[in-house]
Amino acid sequence: MVIVRKVHPLTVAMGAALLLSLGCSEGGDRGGTPGDDQPFVPAGLPNTTTEPAGGWLTMVAFTLVQEATAPALYVAVRNDSETPACNVGMLTDFFDKDGYPVTSVGVPVWSESYYRLGPDTIFNCIDPGQIGMAAARTLPADLVIADLGYLTHSFPGFIVQDIVPIEGPAVSGVKAKTTAAGTLYTGRFSNGFDVAVTAPSVAVFPVNRVGRPLGVASSTGATDVPAGSSSMFETSVVADPGVAYQAYAAATPVE
Repeated sequence: MVIVRKVHPLTVAMGAALLLSLGCSEGGDRGGTPGDDQPFVPAGLPNTTTEPAGGWLTMVAFTLVQEATAPALYVAVRNDSETPACNVGMLTDFFDKDGYPVTSVGVPVWSESYYRLGPDTIFNCIDPGQIGMAAARTLPADLVIADLGYLTHSFPGFIVQDIVPIEGPAVSGVKAKTTAAGTLYTGRFSNGFDVAVTAPSVAVFPVNRVGRPLGVASSTGATDVPAGSSSMFETSVVADPGVAYQAYAAATPVE
């Protein structure tokens, strides 16, 4: 039986994609550079939850930054409940200094644990105490960060009974490479499922000293990866590599 902890229109819209988007993470330390220790940037911009009593998931860091063509929002979220939080999404609403809505965005949250319900249904979940990350890079190009008054957020998702932990996609051997355009990442994508997967994807979030995501570098393969097999990847670039990274894998099982 599936227990829905939260119900939201985003959950319905994202359901199929989230059910098949299966994440795994690898953390790494680049060492050397001290980095900064700011958990929220811009520091003076409120970003509060709309969940009753604070909600079941906690935003622990965010970066809202102007990039080349538009602003982007990067978020780290922790599961403070006692059960896995599955197929989690992030909804964020932006308001100006007078309290009028400016825009809204909804994106999935990358997570690192996998569970199966019955023979065919797979969930990607944030285990208790674990961190998931999200990247919203489709914000309006004319959004001006300095004109914002505050943000609000929520994390729709599911709590599911009778799920069993399983292996899933994973990343390993991640290495950062500095180029003239920025920093990219290489490594190996492994398919831990017992079926082949298509569109093997990787997202690497460089982080600062306290785990605030600074951006995201991504890669999506064009070739299916058989069960138990692996492939190499090379991501896009990020401007700021931070002092460490959190890397996630995703893929869609082949029917």
